[in-house]
Amino acid sequence: DVMREKGIDTLYYHQVDNPTAIVCDPEFLGYHQNANAAVSVKVVSKRSPDEKMGVVCDVDQKTQIIEYSDLPDSIAEQTDEAGNLLHWAGSTAIHIFNRDFLEQIANDDARLPFHQANKKVPFIDASGSQVAPEEPNAIKFERFIFDVLPEADTVLVYETDRSREFNPVKNAEGQDSPRTAHEALNLIFSDWLQSCGVKLPADAIVEISPLFAVDETELKQKISVDTQFTSPLYLGE
Repeated sequence: DVMREKGIDTLYYHQVDNPTAIVCDPEFLGYHQNANAAVSVKVVSKRSPDEKMGVVCDVDQKTQIIEYSDLPDSIAEQTDEAGNLLHWAGSTAIHIFNRDFLEQIANDDARLPFHQANKKVPFIDASGSQVAPEEPNAIKFERFIFDVLPEADTVLVYETDRSREFNPVKNAEGQDSPRTAHEALNLIFSDWLQSCGVKLPADAIVEISPLFAVDETELKQKISVDTQFTSPLYLGE
């Protein structure tokens, strides 16, 4: 009701653990509007069949996202004649929703199914000691916002550049960790500066606040090619 009163018709959504998501990406919003879509989703090519990403696909002529835990290995591993994954479109959990569509769903939330997730949950045993189980010992029922997709008349699926827009923090170390996300951000910001004609050392450490510039086009309006670089460089408000 509040959004309707304020004239808000479109909602942008992404997961907080993906620091390279382009917030309210104008290009994505434009494609969404041009397609008259009720829902839009950004996808990237999966790195492997077992990557923990939901897969965007068509089921009975309806666009859906199948959670990785619900997708059998025999299907996830299917490839075409060239050896490419058939079910390659991994969901980045970056969405655009029309407000009126979400309002329809909210009036009947029973339409969203429950998913079973097997979890390892610490507990207190009979002796009063805390136990950290090595195997799943609990069942958690979850609902996902992407399960609204089959209810939409029109869904836009938009493939994007993984290195630019999908660098989630899922693990403490290794792949998809704070280190890899920081490296991705540093590379993105360094590329922006170099596109503006700024010379950077190979080991440059750069951070650009979205309050200063949301992309290289805006950055070019705010700095000159003779900008002096000192590492680490932070460009804020």
